[in-house]
Amino acid sequence: SLSRLEEEYVFVVDPLDGTEDFVKRDGSYGINLALVKDHRVIIGMVACPERNLLCYARENQGTILRYGDGREERIHVSTRKDHLRAFVSKTHFDQREEEALNRHNDLIEEVIPLGACNKALELARGNGEICLRYTDKTKEWDVCAPDLIVREAGGIFVDTLGKPFVYNRKDVYNRNGYFMANCVENERIFL
Repeated sequence: SLSRLEEEYVFVVDPLDGTEDFVKRDGSYGINLALVKDHRVIIGMVACPERNLLCYARENQGTILRYGDGREERIHVSTRKDHLRAFVSKTHFDQREEEALNRHNDLIEEVIPLGACNKALELARGNGEICLRYTDKTKEWDVCAPDLIVREAGGIFVDTLGKPFVYNRKDVYNRNGYFMANCVENERIFL
């Protein structure tokens, strides 16, 4: 219902992020839950059940990773500016994304295919530096929680025009894809 557009607070939920990954039973799917206030995500949670991981962030309070045994740790993006590890979609890697990575292959050390919200989780953990998706097929529930997870871990999460996301929109499609990076220097290279 479009009445949600007038609400100050809205939950944005993706109960199965990575449907194809789930169907293939490859463990790369996740669950995204976010609380949006005035079109800005203020709480985000990403759960990866097959990996027994839960990651959550609250605006201005950092990102926490919780393991299946109950241990928790604050996580942070890496500091690399070269020898970059690039995350790509396991199921939807397209030609424009491949061309962008190839233009900067002197900076790319490794290309790592991952499914769904796992790309944001691993970037926030410092296990990669960039992820570029030009697709206009993702929707706000695909990126809302991952956005805050990455930013609160010290990273950057914008669309492919370099603009921050606004949530609880009438048009739920992310028409300009998305880009995640560990630092602004890497953002400038790829946008």
